[in-house]
Amino acid sequence: MIEDSEINMLYRSILGRSPESDEVYTEIKEHIDSIENLRKRLLSSNEFKLKFVEISSQIENSIPNVNNPIVFLHIPKCAGTSIDKYLESAFLGSKINFEKFNLLEQQSLNQIRKYKIHSGHFDFNSLKALGLASPPTTILSCFREPMSRLESIYNYFRAHSESYCVRKSLDLPLIAKRTTPEEFFFNEKVFNNGYFNNCYVRSFLSSTGLPKQRWEKSTKGELANIQLKELTEALFNLKNVNVFILNENLESELNEFISSINGNPSDLPHLQDTLNKSKTDSNMELIEKVCFNADTKEKLRPLVEYDLVLFKILNLFKNNRAS
Repeated sequence: MIEDSEINMLYRSILGRSPESDEVYTEIKEHIDSIENLRKRLLSSNEFKLKFVEISSQIENSIPNVNNPIVFLHIPKCAGTSIDKYLESAFLGSKINFEKFNLLEQQSLNQIRKYKIHSGHFDFNSLKALGLASPPTTILSCFREPMSRLESIYNYFRAHSESYCVRKSLDLPLIAKRTTPEEFFFNEKVFNNGYFNNCYVRSFLSSTGLPKQRWEKSTKGELANIQLKELTEALFNLKNVNVFILNENLESELNEFISSINGNPSDLPHLQDTLNKSKTDSNMELIEKVCFNADTKEKLRPLVEYDLVLFKILNLFKNNRAS
């Protein structure tokens, strides 16, 4: 038989009060044979459901709610660091959520709703999971010619100091420092990493995405091939994204965009200045850059086959809008 003290304890912990009368104690003892069954009864009661709705509403209302958040989906080696600085300057005083390891969906709703701006190496899949993949969220992303991006990645990795790579357990830059471009990108640790193998398409898929880790590290397992259906899906998901291309018009387009979303473009840094500053890092070394020749580009084409198509379509779309 359930004791009076146990009944009182459950009532107070679940309903926040003691039983209303002695008759309630008696009725429970006659009809309920265990604490577990009493717990189930109280949790399914209308009184608890009403209290739960009230408490949930109070919690929801206590969470800061930033209207019209801005999300910068930062694809590595596409001028993202410079755009970060633009956003910081344009929205001084706004909280920026920097998430560099594609772990955005691990943040709580409470954390997410504190920020006006989210910026990092996350993917569309993460945005969708958090309800940030469509209006009123403003999404922007920047792209560069895919083969140029591979060249930039290779030289960027080679410029890492060896001591820094060892200290941070960055295996991919260490591989780049000791291999040719072809050897590097067809190393299974690189070829099977979504940040290098048709990264643009993988960044904008709904059901799958990029590795949940620092992008300079290798991943385990074999990567699924991109097909035409994934390209179509990525293009569909890009329909609500403000697309920028890394070219001579980027700075003016960013200024125009920031003005359109009520930012302050008057004190923005010059794009080239931010690009130069991002290169002056104590963990980097001066190197003689490698430029890919036509033969190298042809060999590396499978790594960016679908990204090349996506990039061409994005360029056509932007040019048509401009005209």
